[in-house]
Amino acid sequence: MEVFASLSVTSSQMSAAEIGAAIGAQCDRCWAAGDVREKTTIKEKKNGWRIVCHSSSIDDIQQPINDLFRRIHGGEDKISALTSCCEILIRCAVYSNDVPSLYLDAGTLQKLVGITASFDIDLYLS
Repeated sequence: MEVFASLSVTSSQMSAAEIGAAIGAQCDRCWAAGDVREKTTIKEKKNGWRIVCHSSSIDDIQQPINDLFRRIHGGEDKISALTSCCEILIRCAVYSNDVPSLYLDAGTLQKLVGITASFDIDLYLS
């Protein structure tokens, strides 16, 4: 099983550099509205900032999500403060041969609520 978890902050009002400066953390990818999304012909509609964590040695989605929170440690309040002008999304992509555990403990759920993030899970079963 492979799990990718990402935290994306997108905005029409703030640039990717402004988002990064407000959060105080390094991103893995950023883009501007109008940029063409990698390996597609889709143009980005908003500016964006994203960090990604990946794991191939686990049986659930919780570890990569917790890895995201370790990367932004101390910036949770800063992210939450951006909700008036930004969309915040945590997305998990799970690639597995079997139906995986989609369990999140109470502490992880509180962290998601604390940064006012939407949450999306995509399952790719083979």
